Formats: sequence, structure tokens, C-alpha cells
Amino acid sequence: MDSGQLTIEKVTQLLHQHTFPASVEAALIAIRECSMFARKDLSMLANRFIFCHSLSTSSTNPSQTIWIKTLNNIQELHTLDLIRQFLEKQSDLTISTHVFDMIFFDILSDPDHPLFTLYYNLILKFLSLAISFESKPTLTIIARWFLTISKTMDSLITKIFEYIIHEHIALAITKSINNLCTISPLFTLCFIKQTCILLDKENFIIDKKIIQTLIELLTYGLTNSTNLLLITLQQEFIAQ
Repeated sequence: MDSGQLTIEKVTQLLHQHTFPASVEAALIAIRECSMFARKDLSMLANRFIFCHSLSTSSTNPSQTIWIKTLNNIQELHTLDLIRQFLEKQSDLTISTHVFDMIFFDILSDPDHPLFTLYYNLILKFLSLAISFESKPTLTIIARWFLTISKTMDSLITKIFEYIIHEHIALAITKSINNLCTISPLFTLCFIKQTCILLDKENFIIDKKIIQTLIELLTYGLTNSTNLLLITLQQEFIAQ
């Protein structure tokens, strides 16, 4: 069928023919190919056929419907890894960025969105997964997203990095952390900035060993990564 003849209703009907996990890849392809659809429609395709969220009656208020998870934790991690692999396979980072935006951007940019909490938990897992796999495309896309929302949602970014420091960096080996500097200098720049913000907060409690790891990351990055230095200078120039 010619893409010009497709409607959101037809694509939804086609996606209903797939079961998990085939529905994930089918929905990712649909989001990539159907850029003519409205953002909210593509976002809902991701919600229904990638993450398989379902509307249900609230247990506290029967007259209210809420979005709930239907995937277990293993299926959810499998889904996030399928997204990561799909983004890495695209020929152009612009395509990968578009797919990421349609999946995550609009919902996470609105703290009042009914799906915000579900997606916040998903992005934490997705970012941790990307760091574990040292995924340059994914980390760079996420870093660009951070820069886009930094002026309006900097507290959200700081909260995300606080989670990453406590749940991921604390368990990772120094070599793995230092690799971030060469894998994605832009992400490392965001990481260093948010780390400095957190360390400056009086109520931020962190183990001294983790602080040492973070200091080593900063030192290693600024000493060994020319790209990181250049990006830092560029960001300072833009800020001025």
C-alpha cells in the first residue's frame, strides 16, 4: 500500500495483527515511515503497541480510567532493548532522533500528562540500558533531548541523573564510566553538568567512593577527550 493512502486507523488495524514482541518492531517501523501523521497519533501508537499500556478502571475511583502496564519487567526490558537496537540500525541519526521523539518526547515534556509516571520509569531504565551497552547513537540522542528541555525542565534532568548515579554509576567499574567520554562526549558533558549541580546540593547524599568515581570521570574526560573539551567550549560560547 502506498504510504499516502495510509490513515492512522488503518495503521492501528495493521498493528493489531501483531502480538508482542513482533508488535514492537512493527510499531517502530510505522513510526519511522509514517512521519505525515500527527505527533500525538504516533505517540499513542508507541504507547499502545510498543509499551502495550492499557486503559483500566481506577481502583480508587471507578468512574475514572487510568493507563496501566501489561508487560512484566523482563518484557519491558526486552522492549527497551528492541528500541535501542532499532535506533542504532538507522542509517541517519536524524531518523533515530525522530523515532525517539515520537516515543518519549511529548509525554516526558509534560509532567501533568496521565502517562508521565510510566514513561519516567521507562526512560530511567532505557538510559541505564544505553549506558550499559555503551550505545553512542542512543546516548547522543538522549543528550540532545536533555539540551532541548534544559531551559524548562532542568529539575527533571537532575532527577534522572541522580537516579543514574545511585543505581548505575555506583555499580559500574571506572573503565566503563570513563568510556562514556569517548563514546558520547555530548552525553558526558550533560552528565558532568548535572553531577556538579547535584554535588552542590546540601541534601544530596552520596557515598565517598562514588564521588571519587565522578571526580575521576571529570578528570579523565577533560584530560583525554578533545571532543569533550571542544563541546564544553562550544556550550560556554552559546551560553554567553
